[in-house]
Amino acid sequence: MNLPTNMIHIETYFSDAEEWRVSHHHSTSPISLIFPSEHNYVSLKGASHWMDLSGNIVVYNPDKDNLRVLKSPILPLQPGGAYLSV
Repeated sequence: MNLPTNMIHIETYFSDAEEWRVSHHHSTSPISLIFPSEHNYVSLKGASHWMDLSGNIVVYNPDKDNLRVLKSPILPLQPGGAYLSV
């Protein structure tokens, strides 16, 4: 499937219904997502949260079929180029 570069295609497996659901979401910013795996996301109140390649926070709630991209604050650099933790 060829989607425009500003469209995100998400497939979610619902174990209680034993089915896959597909949704498409429009993004107003360039898409540089790293999709969650068992190692790189946090689940909170039914939504998955993870970082994209630009450092933004992506929040997807499959029950509401809602996707949000939250701009991450610009963090100051430490000597040597590492980001400070805040």
